[in-house]
Amino acid sequence: MVLAGQRPEIIFEICSRAISFWTYQVHQEIMFQEYVSTKIKERSQQLEKYYENIFQKTRNELDNIKQQLESTRHELEISKKKSAELAEKLKERIRQHEKLQYLYEALRRKFISPSFFEKQNKEEKLSKRTQDPFLMSTAAEIIGQEEKKSHKSRSNRSFSSHVEKEFVLRPAPTPKEDANDQPLWNFSARECTISEKNILQ
Repeated sequence: MVLAGQRPEIIFEICSRAISFWTYQVHQEIMFQEYVSTKIKERSQQLEKYYENIFQKTRNELDNIKQQLESTRHELEISKKKSAELAEKLKERIRQHEKLQYLYEALRRKFISPSFFEKQNKEEKLSKRTQDPFLMSTAAEIIGQEEKKSHKSRSNRSFSSHVEKEFVLRPAPTPKEDANDQPLWNFSARECTISEKNILQ
């Protein structure tokens, strides 16, 4: 409306200047947007690097934790095996201790029993009587000694009879050749060895 009635040259110049100003504004807007976009890109790259570093650190820490977990599990298995072995050893020691305790109690009861003391007193009395020639032994002791002597004599008789049975004298066969070299009597080698063994025993 303002340009109405003006010359075409003036209108053309005004329009060209307006278009140039608009292009300048558009160019400035484009430059500003490009600057903003570059800044945003740089910021995004920085953030990407930062988060990549954080991710790498987290993954390394996770790997370390996994390794520690595996080592801890291995140590746990070893400690379980050791505890099982120690438990078995403890059970064995407990069994041995109970056995020794049982043997100790049996020996203690044996040595504390009155029959043991009576036997010990009898042995002491017998030793004193053998040492002292003026002491007289009782009838029970004399009977016991006689029984021992009779038992020994019976065993000697059985031994001598066994030897007599084992030892056999046999005649030699009639000589055919070299009569001078052969003995007149032939003893059985097995019977001689058996009799010799019995005599040595």
